[in-house]
Amino acid sequence: MMRGTVEAAGYILDVPVIGEPAARARVLAAWAAGASLRALPDGRWLVLLAAPVTVRAERAPGLPVLREGTTLRAGSDEPGSGLVELRHGRTQHHDVDALPRLDPSAWLELPPVVALRPLDAPPVPVTVVRPEPPEELDLRGVATLASAGEQTERLFEAAKAGTRRRGWFARLVLRSPAAGVVGRRHKEYLDKLTRAFETGDYENALRDAIALGGAGAEWLSLRLPGRREGELRPSDHLGGGGGAVPWPDSIGDLLRQLYLKAAKELEYADQIERAAFVHSDLLHAPYDAVALLERHRRFALAARLAEARDLVPALAVSLWWRAGRRERAIALARERGAWYSALQRVENANLARDLREAWVEAERERGDHRAAIDAAWPDPLLREQIGPDLAALRELGGAPGATALALALAWRPDTPTTEEALALLAPRPSGAAVRLALLEGLADHPAADPLADRRLASAALRAVLREGATGELRTTHSGRALFEALRERADPLLRADLPVFRAGRQPGGNVHFEAPADRGALELRDAVLLPAGVLVAHGALGVRLLRPDGRELARWADTPADQLIPADHGTSALVVAHGESVAQVRHLDLTTRRLSHVAALAGYRFLDTFDGAIVIAAHEGIEGVDLTHAPPRTAWSELDQRTEVRHLARTATSLSAIVDTPLEGRPGERSIERWTWRMPARALEQRDLQSDEWAPDAQTTAGGRVVWIEGDHLRTDPGPRDGRPLDGPSAVAVSGDRYALITGGRVEVARATLEFPEADGVRLRVFGDVATAFSTDGRVLAVDLTNDELLARLRLAPR
Repeated sequence: MMRGTVEAAGYILDVPVIGEPAARARVLAAWAAGASLRALPDGRWLVLLAAPVTVRAERAPGLPVLREGTTLRAGSDEPGSGLVELRHGRTQHHDVDALPRLDPSAWLELPPVVALRPLDAPPVPVTVVRPEPPEELDLRGVATLASAGEQTERLFEAAKAGTRRRGWFARLVLRSPAAGVVGRRHKEYLDKLTRAFETGDYENALRDAIALGGAGAEWLSLRLPGRREGELRPSDHLGGGGGAVPWPDSIGDLLRQLYLKAAKELEYADQIERAAFVHSDLLHAPYDAVALLERHRRFALAARLAEARDLVPALAVSLWWRAGRRERAIALARERGAWYSALQRVENANLARDLREAWVEAERERGDHRAAIDAAWPDPLLREQIGPDLAALRELGGAPGATALALALAWRPDTPTTEEALALLAPRPSGAAVRLALLEGLADHPAADPLADRRLASAALRAVLREGATGELRTTHSGRALFEALRERADPLLRADLPVFRAGRQPGGNVHFEAPADRGALELRDAVLLPAGVLVAHGALGVRLLRPDGRELARWADTPADQLIPADHGTSALVVAHGESVAQVRHLDLTTRRLSHVAALAGYRFLDTFDGAIVIAAHEGIEGVDLTHAPPRTAWSELDQRTEVRHLARTATSLSAIVDTPLEGRPGERSIERWTWRMPARALEQRDLQSDEWAPDAQTTAGGRVVWIEGDHLRTDPGPRDGRPLDGPSAVAVSGDRYALITGGRVEVARATLEFPEADGVRLRVFGDVATAFSTDGRVLAVDLTNDELLARLRLAPR
């Protein structure tokens, strides 16, 4: 059984098992000009692809066939030509040219041809570039273990079939008189293996050794390992486990001690690759293997092993960087969000500074100026270069602009900047979120000028006391942490007269806001409140950026827009125009107001936010498409085209999906499941089977809460068993980690109820802590869900 990522030249489809209709569908899904289809003698089909594709072996449409020169291999390493396949424990050879051809065109029935003439030139979709397959790795091959003669004895043929039944036959044999025969053969194998290790005959010992632990150890098998022979070629995955041999724990402990002793002696003999092979492949301890290779400065090999075995991403990033493979290190760090952790692993100061500089440039490339500042700040030389990033954030205004104001004071303070911050800290009836951002920035970053810092800390301390006492300061413990951070830097006379800090009770209960009663005069396809303003999409009428009071800041009238996908950092957004089959994707930089074309993509269903570089979409499973490349390329993928993605939601820190996926090892059977990953590391945190109670149209939040309507109740999992009664026909809307109930023109999200009188259609977007609800007739409400503050109330009309 193959596991992991492979580069498949084709597949073997088991037609008698899956049926001809399913086999035809799989052939057509993989077909391209240059492909071919042939029939194997036992009724299975061999489909050879026009070009190799990178797939997960366990989720491929059939058994992957790998090309090695002119030889095609399907699970067998034995020498031969044509197709060499491991079938039912035996190697079979097929002359591919002699196999009968099958013609898929006979399956197609085409309708009458109708010639259509487009009014406008249709967009030409680009093909998203698939990533290059990971560098393959087999430490046995790296260790240059030569091939030896005869194979290790195997148990009788029936035991091979027993492993296919996951231990059923093995248990039966061990209860029969044949158990003695099995025991004698196992004893002979162990005696021979032990002698080889104890005498230092590692050439034969390592070739015959049985791996400990790993996949398959949870089921019983009577098979002993075959002798590893033939040409040893690199591989980036471990083979599937062959089951657990029924030996007592003492034998496992003995073998482990022999393996560890061998690894130590091989290391002393400077046979580093062989020692790493023992740790990685025999002991299933890849971290120990990587540590050994790193100690002996085999950085490239250590990085290949760390990435191939899916170890902590930061480990592979730091090793690639130390090996001089900087492009690979940068690509992996961007995809897995491993910059900071990787930096901690690089001890050389010059290499560490170069890695930090690459981190800063990568954050700027995806438009996240705040992340670029955070990355650069610890390095004095890089900190000198953050002026453009601060200017971009201050241009946005709002909370990001207030944070940038505090950072500017800690960077290069001047009188105008100080006065601007003092004015923002003065009492005013609105702007609590902006003021809180400034307070938190001042608490974390004292102003570089001591006198200015004393004035600012004193004004900030008064604001914390004032708003903390009234409950307006919506932060941890109503601002006590801010109070403690600012107190020692404030004016001594103020500190002497400070009252005791008392956190006021924050207002509770629900809040209610109503949109303008009159319908708008412009069709509205999408809307979201960002730090730069309210971004609205008007379909064929283009895109506009508005102030929260409705005044227009910018307009892109010649850019059709149906969907807006803001970046998590809020300084840019994707503008998508959906055609019948092709979506035009453009990138909008909200700091420079520059709109640029990215690509025309076919068949992708995008989520409503992205990280600034990689947009997540449902397409042949779930894909992360890196838009910083031209053309875009697939940065990563989960699941495959056999999986139907029913619902998908993300935030910057989590991703969840409800999927209809095939059950591994059960042809024709499928399972409804909820998968949740931690982002951006893309670590699978939870995988749940469908509850019998979930409705077919159930949705999931990014954090994994499943929401659906059952009869006249709103249900959630996890949540109360009885659910919440509904007032009338309702629908569920999910955005990020929030869900809302929409009943007619009423939207209920968190503690807020938003009313749109006589609205025909209402939608909801959540960005950060701000919910933006809008009606298709052109009305918008935006509410801060943390402060229960109304941020925008608009009726859109031509101007």
